Amino acid sequence: MKNFYGKRCLLLVTGASRGLGSEIARALSEKLGGGSVVVLAATNSDLLQEKCREFAQKFPEISFRSFTSRNEDATFADYEELFDEHMKISPDAVVVVHNAGSLGNIDSPLCGQTDGEAIDRFLRANVRHPMLLSSAAISKSKAPLFLINISSLCGIKPMKGTGLYCTAKAARKMYFSCLAEENPGIRILQYSPGPLDTDMMDQLRKSALDDVVAIAKVVKESGTLLTVEQTTSKLCEIIEEGAYESGAHLDYFDR
Repeated sequence: MKNFYGKRCLLLVTGASRGLGSEIARALSEKLGGGSVVVLAATNSDLLQEKCREFAQKFPEISFRSFTSRNEDATFADYEELFDEHMKISPDAVVVVHNAGSLGNIDSPLCGQTDGEAIDRFLRANVRHPMLLSSAAISKSKAPLFLINISSLCGIKPMKGTGLYCTAKAARKMYFSCLAEENPGIRILQYSPGPLDTDMMDQLRKSALDDVVAIAKVVKESGTLLTVEQTTSKLCEIIEEGAYESGAHLDYFDR
């Protein structure tokens, strides 16, 4: 299957209550066939319910459900239960968009981050979580499976002050690359959306580290800051063309 457009799908988007995740959920919902189920996952239940109501009005032929969880605490069994519940529609394709992510501590250099529990929580939320969710999707899906990892240039290029974030993104990139090698029947896309005008960029601007603030300043002054609509449109084009090699890492600025 080249792509899942026009099919009756089970689509799960993490970090879907706002920003990039919300826009990806909206844009992909436009591409799905009637009878599809879209699960919006995030930590804020109120925002998720609001998004479900908003999208249900725009796409009445699709069912929208919310899934609230703390990613650092979620288990494989939680995700098995989630898929068991929604696989009842016997979808033509299953799509999981791994968008949820956090910057971690950007107010201290790596050598100053000595709180082991804080580091563990960050890695559980940003690395363990997509691993368990993907494993559950593979275990429960009988239909063609598409996994989309929202990646970052930080997973390839080290950047001062954002070492924890870079580490998690690099680990996720390698995980999905290996997953593609082990599972040639699954379509896996790793997409780096470019620098975005979102809450995460605001966090960078407010960092206590000059190096981090400088990164945000350079991006803004270079004119490369993108809207979530711009980068999501490019992602949708890549999915539609379906020309990528499974496991490939593609950037918004690739031509």
